[in-house]
Formats: sequence, structure tokens, C-alpha cells
Amino acid sequence: MGLGSISLMKRLLRPLFNKAASMLGVVGVQERLNRLEENVSPRGLDSDVFTMMERRVTDLAMSQLAPLRDEIANTALHAETRLQDLNAALVAYVDAKQLQNESSIEDFKQQQVSLISEIRQSIDTIRRQLNAAPVATLAPSAPRENSRGANDAPVIDDGLYVALENHFRGSRDAVAQRQQDYLPMLPSVINASAPLVDLGCGRGEWLKVTRAQGIPSLGVDSNTVCIAECQEENLDVVQEDLLQFLAQRPAASVGTYTLFQVLEHLPFPVLVEALREMRRTLVPGGRVIAEVPNAKNLRVSAGTFWIDPTHQRPLFPELLLFLAKEVGFAQAEGHYTNDLSPKHDLSGLPDGATNALRSVVDAVDGPGDFALIATA
Repeated sequence: MGLGSISLMKRLLRPLFNKAASMLGVVGVQERLNRLEENVSPRGLDSDVFTMMERRVTDLAMSQLAPLRDEIANTALHAETRLQDLNAALVAYVDAKQLQNESSIEDFKQQQVSLISEIRQSIDTIRRQLNAAPVATLAPSAPRENSRGANDAPVIDDGLYVALENHFRGSRDAVAQRQQDYLPMLPSVINASAPLVDLGCGRGEWLKVTRAQGIPSLGVDSNTVCIAECQEENLDVVQEDLLQFLAQRPAASVGTYTLFQVLEHLPFPVLVEALREMRRTLVPGGRVIAEVPNAKNLRVSAGTFWIDPTHQRPLFPELLLFLAKEVGFAQAEGHYTNDLSPKHDLSGLPDGATNALRSVVDAVDGPGDFALIATA
């Protein structure tokens, strides 16, 4: 693999991304891909690995920028994969380099993870503009008021919703006790200028937990009754629509977003836009911690999920992990929590029967909730 292949790659990619940058204002895409190319050079690298990486980057450009595809059809390159293939190529590159110092390997990997997340975010910005829809018109007036009837009235009024939540979700103390488990997941970047923001703060259980820990926190909700109850507790809250709040927030101004039982209330376009806006407004190293009902638990997804008339649809854990990566989060992992199911004694059974019953028990009585933990 020589300099000729590198030059070819540059000739193929640069006109495409110059055009994209000119049309869409995403000037960072070309610069970041150039940086990636410089970081992962063919020197000391197996030629097959570099060839795969070269092809995947070009394929990514073509597949994501469909409206420009005709202009580069003569290249005879076809869209095959997405950015995760590039990530795999980077892993192969690290192996091929056979760096001696393990710490330098980890530093290199972290640099590439950060660069890849930047490229993902830029590509998603292009996707967002190419497929621009009036998302703002889809936004609910609150996370809990997103389902509208034919007369455009809320499915449930604020007071009745709080009564429903009090009845079915559990006491404030019980909820706050469960939420204590999330404290170790909060990053160190939270401070007074980059606070924790609890979107859909509801009755304020989590805000009271963070206040007790001395964590600068702000709650956001549009439910008038919830806001009044939080204010009675002297909690720092604002009454505002979720997307409007995010759109008005400056870039890199929030340390962490928490959303407890909120994302499942959002129409899908609003959910994606909210993830994008949270990514934009987080400081480096900031996080999104978003808890939703566990769609893999049949008792939840086919039963208790539907008690709330403002729920949109169960959200599969892997879908949330995929979306977080696609909009540019550097890392995304899942955390299953709130296992309140009865415990079943399967001892004394043959191994085959135990394994079969265990899978059924997990599907029916597994953890009640799933949390997306996404790091910027």
C-alpha cells in the first residue's frame, strides 16, 4: 500500500466533503477525516487492514450523503458498511502496530475513539439537515404531554397525571432510594457552570438526592403541579418544554443530563432530536443517564408499560445504544436496574431444565428498568 492509494482516497473524499461543507456548513467533516487518515497511516500497517479502512471511509461518505452520490458514481465504489467497520479497522491497526508500551496503546485508542465520535456527530449533522423535518412542531409541551387527541388536548391533565404517578410508581422515598444507585455513575465534570440537569424532573426525588450530595442540579418539567411541588421543596427547577430548553442551552454547558422514565414519552423524532441536543450541550466527558422501562421484560413491555396513557412505545435497549453512538456519543453502555421480581428457586433441576426455565424467568421477571449511560 503506497502513497498512490492515499492520494486516490484524498481525491475521492475531498471533493465530496467540500461539497457537503459548502451545502450544509459542516466544515469539520473533511478536517476530521483528514486527521483520521493521518493518524492511521499505512506506515507499519498491514496493507489489507489499510485497504479495508480506506474502502470503509469512502463507503461511509457515499452511504451517508445519498443526494451527492450521482456526482461520484464514476468511482465505482459501493456503500457496504457504516462507521463501526472503521472502528474495527482501528483495532486491527493497533494490533498491527504492536506498540510496546501498553499505556501508549490505551492513549492511542482513546484518541481514536474521541475522533470517531466527532466524525459520527458531523455525519449525523449532515443527515439531520438532509432529512430536515419540522421536528419542533412534533415536540410535546412536556415529556409527559406528548400524546394528543383529535382536538389537540392533552391525553391527561397535569393534576391527574401526578395522581396516577403517585398511585402506580411508588412513594417518593422508594423512588429516591432506587435512584441512589446512579450516584456512582455521575462524572466528575459536573460543577456550578456545568450542572446536572434532570429533564422531566417530576416530583423532584432525584433533585433531592443530588442536593443532599452537594451536586449542582437543575430540574426541568412542564407539568405545573410537579413544578409547584418542587418549588415547595426549594428545589431549583424551571417549567419548560424539553426540546425548547435544550435548543436554548449553549454548547458545552451541562455536566450531565438525567432522564428518569422520560424517553418513552417522546415521539421518535423528538427522542432523536433530544439526544442530538444533549450531545451538543454536554461538556467533554459529560453524560446522559436515561432510565426507561425494560422492553426485554415481557411483564413490563406487554403489561405495566401501558398503564401510563402518555407512553409512546417500549424502547429496546440496543436501540438506545445504537442511537447514542449514531449522534456522536463517544461511549454508550447499558445498565439494568430495579429488579423487583419474585425470586425463583431452580435448584435440584437438571441443567437443561434449569437453563430453559432461567431464560423464561429472565424474560418475565428480569430487571424492570434499563438505563442508557452515554458519555460525550
